[in-house]
Amino acid sequence: METTEKNAARRRRAYWFLLGTAAVFGAAILLGATAGFLLRLREATRNERCENNLRRIYQAFAEYADANGTYPPAFTVDAEGRKLHSWRVLLLPYLDEEALFAQIRLDEPWDSDWNSQFHSQTPNVFKCASTPESLGDKTCRCAFSVVLSDGGEKGNKGKDGENKESGEGEEGGKDGVETAFRADGTSVAPEDLRDGAANTILCVERKSPVCWTAPDVELTAARVLAENEKPVRERVDFGSWHGRGANVLMFDGSTRFLSEKLDGGVLRLLLGIADSVPSSEDGENETSSETSEGVETSENEPSSETGETSESVETSENETATADSGDATEN
Repeated sequence: METTEKNAARRRRAYWFLLGTAAVFGAAILLGATAGFLLRLREATRNERCENNLRRIYQAFAEYADANGTYPPAFTVDAEGRKLHSWRVLLLPYLDEEALFAQIRLDEPWDSDWNSQFHSQTPNVFKCASTPESLGDKTCRCAFSVVLSDGGEKGNKGKDGENKESGEGEEGGKDGVETAFRADGTSVAPEDLRDGAANTILCVERKSPVCWTAPDVELTAARVLAENEKPVRERVDFGSWHGRGANVLMFDGSTRFLSEKLDGGVLRLLLGIADSVPSSEDGENETSSETSEGVETSENEPSSETGETSESVETSENETATADSGDATEN
């Protein structure tokens, strides 16, 4: 009888031990799942904030173009051609930052004694909440960049001040890309976007933050294309802290998340402003931007392959417009 009671007591202790162990493991799994969900939710919120910032930047670009007839240049220059301020400074009046704009001395360089005091006053619209605080300092918090031409446009001035013919860019060589932002600081007008606003990149995310007023920190097309060949975790500049790719802003105001697996040829077409117009030399059509093919929402789902494009271009869920672009034929 006593032995039976002891065995029953052992069984009860074993039961409660197993039950307690299962409860602990279950709570740990639930806690881990909850923490993972909350982290993903936080990152999704930050990514949405970045997309909204990009849309505000587009609106400022559009208002600037309405008022001036051209988009702002990548940077301003003085009478001797020396760089003064970045495009971000020119957008301040269109971003409800008139007070800050009024304090900056536009006729002095961005890093003059007076203008240096504004380096740490980066407007929130140019920031990314996911950029690690360990990168840069309080003067380098800007996470968005335009992309400079690297020899794609005629009349691009080199360092010697002489005009360079198309294809003789410092980095681009004969394969230089003509983007919407010229390396000599001159502006383009909306009608210069011959590939269409929906097929042309206006602004990109960058992993390495920079000073928002600096005129010499923009990425070149050659740099973006080179970085695109690497996984995002190995990139220095072009990329995002939100996932495996980068948010970009198009000239029609839509945002897209470009996968790190995006084909370099497709990215080149998205960067250029005149890839689908006939060549002025031989009259043959260049390859058209296939930007609407392989386009998905930014839910990181597997991409669908369409036509000759093997990788995806992911668009934001909140994308305001997606252009249908046809395939160009070679005559």
